[in-house]
This record gives sequence, C-alpha cells and structure tokens, in this order.
Amino acid sequence: MDNQTDSTREKSLEIQIQSRVESELQRLQSRESQILVDLESKLSETDKNGDTKGLGRKQVQAEIDALKERLEHMPRMGKIDGEVERARREVVKCLRLK
Repeated sequence: MDNQTDSTREKSLEIQIQSRVESELQRLQSRESQILVDLESKLSETDKNGDTKGLGRKQVQAEIDALKERLEHMPRMGKIDGEVERARREVVKCLRLK
C-alpha cells in the first residue's frame, strides 16, 4: 500500500507542477500580448504625429555630409606613390567588376 501512496503522491505532485507551469505560461503570454499592444499603440501614435526617432533619409544624408566635411578637414598623408596609386586603381576596378 505504501507503494500506491508514493505513486499517488507523485502523480499529485506532477499535476500540481503542470498546473503551475501552465498558469505561468498563460501569465507570460498575457504579459507579452499586453506589451505588444502597448508597442503597437506607441508606434501608431508616433506615425500619426510624424515624430519618428528612426533615421530618415534626410537625417542619414545630413550625417553623411557632416562626415564628408570632417574628412575634408582632417590632415592628409603625403602624395601617393605611383605604384600605390596603380594598385588602388586595380583594386577599385576589381571591386566594381564583382
């Protein structure tokens, strides 16, 4: 009979564990759904207001222009050797073909 009691306890414990796992899974799914709803709401508000924090085309172009300007003001190395210039052209040619 002691064997049946152990078996019964084990089954009962297994059922409790499954119930807790299922309950926690439902809680997490509910939380995840709420987070998704909140994010979609914020995204739609942002779209309506036109206030996007992502980089738009104009912002990216402005950053590129700023980087170009910074590069122009940086000190440059001396005149490039003819052989280095020829190698550079070959690399550029190779990259353009691929």
